[in-house]
Amino acid sequence: MIHEGRQVVAALSERKTAIGRKIDEALEGIERLQDQIKAIDTVMQIVVTPRDIVFQPPRPAAPVLEVVVTQVEPAPAEAAPTRPLPFRPVAYLKCVADGHDFMNSRSRPGHITCRRCKMRRGGSF
Repeated sequence: MIHEGRQVVAALSERKTAIGRKIDEALEGIERLQDQIKAIDTVMQIVVTPRDIVFQPPRPAAPVLEVVVTQVEPAPAEAAPTRPLPFRPVAYLKCVADGHDFMNSRSRPGHITCRRCKMRRGGSF
Protein backbone atom coordinates (compact mmCIF):
# COMPACT_ATOMS: atom_id res chain seq x y z
CA MET A 1 0.00 0.00 0.00
CA ILE A 2 2.82 2.38 0.87
CA HIS A 3 4.59 1.62 -2.41
CA GLU A 4 1.38 2.27 -4.41
CA GLY A 5 0.84 5.50 -2.47
CA ARG A 6 4.35 6.66 -3.36
CA GLN A 7 3.69 5.87 -7.02
CA VAL A 8 0.50 7.92 -6.92
CA VAL A 9 2.32 10.82 -5.25
CA ALA A 10 5.12 10.65 -7.85
CA ALA A 11 2.60 10.62 -10.71
CA LEU A 12 0.72 13.58 -9.23
CA SER A 13 3.94 15.56 -8.73
CA GLU A 14 4.96 14.90 -12.36
CA ARG A 15 1.55 16.05 -13.49
CA LYS A 16 1.87 19.18 -11.35
CA THR A 17 5.24 20.05 -12.90
CA ALA A 18 3.84 19.44 -16.39
CA ILE A 19 0.91 21.75 -15.66
CA GLY A 20 3.35 24.34 -14.32
CA ARG A 21 5.39 24.15 -17.54
CA LYS A 22 2.25 24.61 -19.63
CA ILE A 23 1.27 27.64 -17.55
CA ASP A 24 4.75 29.12 -18.05
CA GLU A 25 4.55 28.51 -21.82
CA ALA A 26 1.12 30.16 -21.91
CA LEU A 27 2.48 33.18 -20.03
CA GLU A 28 5.36 33.48 -22.50
CA GLY A 29 2.85 33.35 -25.36
CA ILE A 30 0.77 36.09 -23.74
CA GLU A 31 3.88 38.23 -23.28
CA ARG A 32 4.78 37.79 -26.97
CA LEU A 33 1.26 38.82 -27.99
CA GLN A 34 1.44 41.87 -25.74
CA ASP A 35 4.77 42.82 -27.35
CA GLN A 36 3.19 42.47 -30.78
CA ILE A 37 0.27 44.66 -29.72
CA LYS A 38 2.72 47.30 -28.45
CA ALA A 39 4.59 47.16 -31.77
CA ILE A 40 1.33 47.59 -33.71
CA ASP A 41 0.35 50.53 -31.49
CA THR A 42 3.76 52.13 -32.10
CA VAL A 43 3.34 51.81 -35.86
CA MET A 44 -0.19 53.19 -35.62
CA GLN A 45 1.12 56.23 -33.71
CA ILE A 46 3.77 56.83 -36.38
CA VAL A 47 1.07 57.12 -39.03
CA VAL A 48 -0.24 60.67 -39.02
CA THR A 49 -3.93 59.95 -39.54
CA PRO A 50 -5.95 56.77 -39.77
CA ARG A 51 -6.84 57.76 -43.36
CA ASP A 52 -3.21 57.13 -44.35
CA ILE A 53 -3.56 53.44 -43.53
CA VAL A 54 -4.26 51.56 -46.74
CA PHE A 55 -4.96 47.87 -46.71
CA GLN A 56 -3.99 45.77 -49.68
CA PRO A 57 -7.11 44.79 -51.65
CA PRO A 58 -7.89 41.10 -51.86
CA ARG A 59 -6.42 39.29 -54.80
CA PRO A 60 -8.84 38.64 -57.64
CA ALA A 61 -9.95 35.07 -58.10
CA ALA A 62 -8.22 33.25 -60.90
CA PRO A 63 -10.43 32.74 -63.96
CA VAL A 64 -11.55 29.23 -64.67
CA LEU A 65 -9.46 27.74 -67.42
CA GLU A 66 -10.98 25.72 -70.19
CA VAL A 67 -9.59 22.33 -71.07
CA VAL A 68 -8.77 22.16 -74.74
CA VAL A 69 -8.21 18.77 -76.33
CA THR A 70 -5.49 18.81 -78.94
CA GLN A 71 -4.64 16.20 -81.50
CA VAL A 72 -1.48 14.37 -80.52
CA GLU A 73 0.53 12.89 -83.33
CA PRO A 74 1.79 9.36 -82.72
CA ALA A 75 5.44 9.24 -81.73
CA PRO A 76 7.86 7.85 -84.30
CA ALA A 77 9.20 4.36 -83.73
CA GLU A 78 12.68 5.76 -83.09
CA ALA A 79 11.52 7.80 -80.07
CA ALA A 80 12.46 6.76 -76.55
CA PRO A 81 10.21 4.05 -75.10
CA THR A 82 7.58 5.19 -72.63
CA ARG A 83 7.97 2.21 -70.33
CA PRO A 84 11.05 1.65 -68.15
CA LEU A 85 13.95 -0.16 -69.71
CA PRO A 86 14.67 -3.69 -68.48
CA PHE A 87 17.34 -4.14 -65.85
CA ARG A 88 20.85 -4.00 -67.30
CA PRO A 89 23.50 -5.36 -64.93
CA VAL A 90 26.38 -3.56 -66.66
CA ALA A 91 24.61 -0.19 -66.39
CA TYR A 92 23.85 -0.88 -62.72
CA LEU A 93 27.48 -1.76 -61.98
CA LYS A 94 28.61 1.37 -63.83
CA CYS A 95 26.29 3.51 -61.68
CA VAL A 96 27.60 1.88 -58.51
CA ALA A 97 31.22 2.32 -59.66
CA ASP A 98 30.60 6.01 -60.46
CA GLY A 99 29.21 6.52 -56.94
CA HIS A 100 25.64 7.18 -57.92
CA ASP A 101 23.08 7.29 -55.14
CA PHE A 102 20.10 4.92 -55.24
CA MET A 103 16.72 5.53 -53.59
CA ASN A 104 13.54 3.52 -53.27
CA SER A 105 11.26 4.13 -56.22
CA ARG A 106 8.07 5.97 -55.29
CA SER A 107 6.17 4.92 -58.38
CA ARG A 108 7.11 1.23 -58.25
CA PRO A 109 7.34 -0.48 -54.87
CA GLY A 110 10.18 -2.97 -54.65
CA HIS A 111 12.36 -1.11 -57.14
CA ILE A 112 15.29 1.26 -56.66
CA THR A 113 16.12 4.22 -58.89
CA CYS A 114 19.43 5.98 -59.46
CA ARG A 115 19.12 9.65 -58.47
CA ARG A 116 21.55 10.80 -61.17
CA CYS A 117 20.78 8.79 -64.32
CA LYS A 118 17.26 7.60 -63.34
CA MET A 119 18.10 3.96 -64.08
CA ARG A 120 15.59 1.67 -62.32
CA ARG A 121 16.38 -1.72 -60.88
CA GLY A 122 13.63 -4.06 -59.73
CA GLY A 123 13.27 -7.33 -57.90
CA SER A 124 15.31 -8.40 -54.90
CA PHE A 125 18.44 -6.46 -54.12
